[in-house]
Amino acid sequence: METLLAFLTVKKAVSVVYLLAVLVFIFVIYKVSKDPANKFHWIQSISNPDGSASLTRILQFGAGVTATWVIVKQTMAGALSTEMFLIYLAAMGLSEAYTKFLQAKESK
Repeated sequence: METLLAFLTVKKAVSVVYLLAVLVFIFVIYKVSKDPANKFHWIQSISNPDGSASLTRILQFGAGVTATWVIVKQTMAGALSTEMFLIYLAAMGLSEAYTKFLQAKESK
């Protein structure tokens, strides 16, 4: 136990907590999607309206998780600049806007 506490510095603990939060989120979404009374299905968040896999949505999800982890790590290191945070926010917003653009383009 003492070895584990020595290994877990604050920065490593934040990374572990972030990873656990992502895993819990995925687990909760999985459990909700298995409930027959609920109309939400996990696969809808990463698929096209026709049910096929959406590369854009899968990459957007992966990039969002990765970018958020980088922002958390930079914050914990005290190296997060205003510019980096604004780029992060812009990237998340542009990613969503691009997805909406592609969906509108496909529906025409």
